[in-house]
Amino acid sequence: MKKRILLFVLLLTSGVATFGQRFNYGVHVGMNVSGYQGGDAYRIYDESAKVGAEIGGDISYRLTSHLLLLSGLNLSQYGGKFSVMSPYVGVTSAQITEFKEVNTQTLSFELPIKVGYEFNMGHNFSIIPSIGMFGRYAVASLKGDVVSANGLSQKWHPTTDYDQDYHHIDAFKRWDYGAECGIDFRFARHYSVSASYKHGLKSLQPQYNLKSNAFNLSVGYVW
Repeated sequence: MKKRILLFVLLLTSGVATFGQRFNYGVHVGMNVSGYQGGDAYRIYDESAKVGAEIGGDISYRLTSHLLLLSGLNLSQYGGKFSVMSPYVGVTSAQITEFKEVNTQTLSFELPIKVGYEFNMGHNFSIIPSIGMFGRYAVASLKGDVVSANGLSQKWHPTTDYDQDYHHIDAFKRWDYGAECGIDFRFARHYSVSASYKHGLKSLQPQYNLKSNAFNLSVGYVW
């Protein structure tokens, strides 16, 4: 009986150790260039990107010797800038600007879920391309302002409605999701340089039909 119990404990310990070896954990820090795409072609113009910071933790599970399931949790700054034409025309029957600038920046938690494939290049160097989805939630408005047609600038939290006289901007949605593709370069088994592109699939601002996009670049350490 004791031998059976000992054998069971050994098998269980071995199984847990093998299962644990399939996991890797890491941390990273980096930057992103984010903005908005799509939008009402008759009203939105002069879109430009903003630079933000990112920190996060990473986890990967090795499905096979080369196939990986990748996830983690990021804390990132995202935003953008654009201008808006008025839905009305001026006295000359020409369309006029309603907002010279609309600036946004939020702080968001982000959860990616991707599948990657590791190519071992030798000398402890590997390349891991990946593809998947992300979910994001804006927890705070870091910065926002609206510059009206007359040049007046006002502070604004992008996750709340903007109202001034007869001018209105709907609040940006806090939840976002989309597709993501990326590539990770691993050096000496522990050091990584990663790049990715994220394409939002949800309309963050239904009034103007704006969706997010971002390029991310980071460096990290993997245990």
